[in-house]
Amino acid sequence: MVDLLGSSPFRPALTLVVACCRWPDDEARRAAVSAAAAQLEAWGDVRALAAAHRVEGLVAQALEVAHVTLTERMKQWRVESADRIRTAAVLQVRDTLRISAALDQVGIAYRILKGTPLAAAAFGTVGLKHSWDIDLLVDPRQAVAAAEVLAGLGYGPVKPPRPLGSAEFARWSAVAKDAEFEAAGCSPVELHWRLHDVPLQMARLDVHSDVRRIDLLGAATVPTFTDSANLAYLAVHGAAAGWSRLKWIADFSALLAAQGNSATSIAEARCHRTGFALDQALLLRHQLFATGLPEGWRDCPRVRRLTHDALTVICARSPGRPIERDTAALRAIRRSRRMLMSGPIYAVALAVRRLRGIEDRQTITLPRGLHWLYWLLRPLTFAGRAVRRGRSSTDE
Repeated sequence: MVDLLGSSPFRPALTLVVACCRWPDDEARRAAVSAAAAQLEAWGDVRALAAAHRVEGLVAQALEVAHVTLTERMKQWRVESADRIRTAAVLQVRDTLRISAALDQVGIAYRILKGTPLAAAAFGTVGLKHSWDIDLLVDPRQAVAAAEVLAGLGYGPVKPPRPLGSAEFARWSAVAKDAEFEAAGCSPVELHWRLHDVPLQMARLDVHSDVRRIDLLGAATVPTFTDSANLAYLAVHGAAAGWSRLKWIADFSALLAAQGNSATSIAEARCHRTGFALDQALLLRHQLFATGLPEGWRDCPRVRRLTHDALTVICARSPGRPIERDTAALRAIRRSRRMLMSGPIYAVALAVRRLRGIEDRQTITLPRGLHWLYWLLRPLTFAGRAVRRGRSSTDE
């Protein structure tokens, strides 16, 4: 365990939660869980941190297999959490298969990202990983058709807040990477036409890349990326968010552990233009889970600084306090984004992305012919948000 975790007010609980996120479930993991539990006094912190990092399933399972002595309340939490995660996973499998079948029927190419396919590939079961929604990647040219398929399944748009026609969608997709949909009694869906909003990275990975089909509970298979492409995607996704939830590094670590030849998988993942994110993920994995650094890992001061920032953000994830209200964590996340790739082209691309201002297009409605005004309004709205953030942190 890294010394940086000592800076967290939840250090004993965080140490235990991190130990529970190790994978595979071997004797080393169980010993780490037992040792961390022996130092613990406040089980309430464990419950709160597991929820904040969205790793309740892993924590519940680790406490059971390590035979940790629990309070009655903690025993009840363990059982209820495990049941809740398993039930949610089965329902998400149902919705994933339903959406997959509907897209196949109309001939739309797609990939299911993360979620239950990743859980099956990384952990060998869908019943441990927390998955809030279904991430669906399609070709930008088929996004409107995919949204219509979702509408036929009872899904309505949440972001943007109303259905868009082809022309409106073209303007929306120029600045946004996804749209969100919800349906009563079903898992939410994020419909992606780009993988992420960090420019230049993952440029060669899309819905037409090589596919791996994952069996879900023996019912049917769904398409996702190959394992090496998934490793690249998970590294960039986690890095873009500052690795602020342990679930992301747990997913990356488990998928890498499932590879027969990790060096080959890492080399293949590099082909997808990960910048420094892949090496950051490997070092972060080692520092959190004591896995060792695999062949193919590349060391440099930038990677170590990125990893230090990621650990800072992980420690800042506090129950009941959004990470968006932690000034130090936000500063680390923004600095990390600037460091994920080097060179002036990347710096310019980041600046342009911020100027596009997706927040403005969601909150300010302009007539179709005046959308060019968003570019002029952006400096004012950006400055206004900065002032409000400053006032909010001062009030606290």
